[in-house]
Amino acid sequence: MNGKLKLTYVGDLKSANQTPVTVRPNTPLSVAKDTMRKGNFSQLPVVENGNNLVGVISWQSIGSGGSSHRDSEVVSEYMDDHSGRVFTKKTRLPDVVGVVADRDYILVEDDGRLSGIVTPYDLLQESWDLPTPITPNHADTPTQHDVRSRLDEFRKLEDGWLDGQGLAPSQSGLDWLTDSFDRHYPPEIGLPHLYPTFEGGIQAEWSFPTREINLEVNLQTHQADWYNLDLESDEDEIKNLNLDDDDMWGWIAREVGGMVGSLHE
Repeated sequence: MNGKLKLTYVGDLKSANQTPVTVRPNTPLSVAKDTMRKGNFSQLPVVENGNNLVGVISWQSIGSGGSSHRDSEVVSEYMDDHSGRVFTKKTRLPDVVGVVADRDYILVEDDGRLSGIVTPYDLLQESWDLPTPITPNHADTPTQHDVRSRLDEFRKLEDGWLDGQGLAPSQSGLDWLTDSFDRHYPPEIGLPHLYPTFEGGIQAEWSFPTREINLEVNLQTHQADWYNLDLESDEDEIKNLNLDDDDMWGWIAREVGGMVGSLHE
């Protein structure tokens, strides 16, 4: 086993044992959106009476509510249906891989209380401890599916999505970025976290033990700012990339792929 722990059940995953950031049904919508934006979260579990799960709020559910958000509105008015996404720690991992790939995440409960949230990124990061790593070939291509589905969440955003401010990403820009990821982003490397920017762009983020990589994409010009921070030395690398150039996507894949490879050397 090369000193690695065999992962068999959902509860064997680290992410299933790390209580996620949550909000309550009466949390102001503005607070939930600010928490999601600052934490780079696509969704937040909604709990009450301790850690009892009652729903989920996401960029998609917020976008479905339109742009006329008022300070008086609360999270309970924008919750997603979380049925079919809740599993216990004793659930076998092979039974949830397809659900995570199809629905972007699952929620994990322990004795009726929320104990974690598992995304495709978590599966790819932690599955190197499995006898056969969970890769897109084993899980209906979760990398490309996840990028596409996350970008599709942002199609429902309208101008003013952030407390009456913030530009919505353009539909044509999202089409271009989705197609670019489908054509150029290798499925075997780590999933980026994706979220909309205030200026109407998209930011992709990859987190590693010693590195933080951010790619801020301008959907109008197809230019992107690359920021690679070494967390140990505080040295950074900043580049401007033309994402209409196929070679730039190849360079991104090599940079991110190299970091993924270093995790299990």
